[in-house]
Order: sequence, then C-alpha cells, then structure tokens
Amino acid sequence: MKKIRNSKKNVCSCDGHCWYHIISTKLMAMAFILFLITVWPAAMSLVHTIHWGWFLGASLVLGALTMMKMKNCCGK
Repeated sequence: MKKIRNSKKNVCSCDGHCWYHIISTKLMAMAFILFLITVWPAAMSLVHTIHWGWFLGASLVLGALTMMKMKNCCGK
C-alpha cells in the first residue's frame, strides 16, 4: 500500500500574472467605494467626517496583507 504524504505546496492558478490580479482587485475595490459614496449620501458624510490618516493606515495594512498572500501564492 502506498503511503500518501501531505505536501504543503502552494498551488497558484495565476500563471505568473499576480500583478494583474492585485491591480484589478484594488481598482475594483476603489470603484465600488466611489460608487457607494456617490449613491448613498449618508456614506459620503461619514467619509468626510473621518480623518484621512485612518484611511491611509487601513490601506497600508490591507495592502501589506494582500501582498504577503500573493507572495506566498506566486513567490519564487
């Protein structure tokens, strides 16, 4: 009987085009947020009351997490 080993290889279906997936995901998120604050005035007023530094911090943290995941998936 053949013993099956658990391999921890990362399976990536992006075929080396990870940068394309990262950019398209970020653009999609930006477009959705702009759409949301355009059609919902309460969201627009909420965005205007929050300090810009919170948005910068959140984008840096979320961007770093995304890059680490993509590095694990498609890194060489």
